[in-house]
Amino acid sequence: DPFATKLAIENSGGILRQYISILHTATKKVRRLKGKKVYEHNIKDGMSAFRQMLERSVVVKTEKITLLNEVRLNHQTEKAGTENFIECLLGNQILFYTNSTSWYAVNPLIQETIRLYAERNNQ
Repeated sequence: DPFATKLAIENSGGILRQYISILHTATKKVRRLKGKKVYEHNIKDGMSAFRQMLERSVVVKTEKITLLNEVRLNHQTEKAGTENFIECLLGNQILFYTNSTSWYAVNPLIQETIRLYAERNNQ
């Protein structure tokens, strides 16, 4: 299903390992149920499994939530290079992109979680 593939690509954040993990989880379930094709709902299951793993790695400290929310909203931060920033970058919570300019993004799988934490903290 081309829509399923597109969904996996969009939510991988450009991280090949994340893309493969989403597909692997989705195809395992399809094979277990003796299906012949991967559909969007299978990809969503794969995304959910990977999202849960990523969410467990988010340490709910105000400084990190503030940083992640700033990146989510602005795709930039003054905190680049700080310990929290580097931890988030190495944990694939923040993604670094460069084309004509350099910018950051919160991993697509945890953007909603970060938005909810930030709202809870009134940020």
